[in-house]
Amino acid sequence: MIKILDNIKKIKNSNLVYLISKNQDLIKLDFLKLSPIIIKKIKNIIKKWKNRKFEFFLWKKELEKLVIFFYFKKSKKDLVYFLWKYFSSLENNITLLSNNNNFISLIDTCILSRYKFQNYKTKKEEDNINIIVDFDNKNEIKERISTLKNIIYARDLWETPSSDLTPEQFVKIIK
Repeated sequence: MIKILDNIKKIKNSNLVYLISKNQDLIKLDFLKLSPIIIKKIKNIIKKWKNRKFEFFLWKKELEKLVIFFYFKKSKKDLVYFLWKYFSSLENNITLLSNNNNFISLIDTCILSRYKFQNYKTKKEEDNINIIVDFDNKNEIKERISTLKNIIYARDLWETPSSDLTPEQFVKIIK
């Protein structure tokens, strides 16, 4: 389930995912009231200019963990490849917070890398993805999520065996 929210207070038991590429991106995390030790560690990581993923336990009711991706453009690897490598291993309850840089890439990678064909499973694992957006970006994000849902639907059609999805059935779906 994908939800677009404008307020972090509506979230429970989630892991906050945030992309950092410079010191100024830390300002957006002020609401967490992180300890000075964690802030110092984050700033030291930023100084090293290496692409990495770090997790910090928050021990809060609404946010259990802070997952920070450090991505710097000096790297030879593409942002999407970097994020894809880690997103599939994250837990099922994720909250994405925008830093307004590369947010669409963050959403795309989060949703598409976590795709699983589960049409024939009795117990389906559902991801809960919350996306915290500014009012200015809300319509753009809604359009993008609609496109991503269609991509996932196309993937489901591709994975469906031909015995269950005959050409006649496929034509009906397309119409």
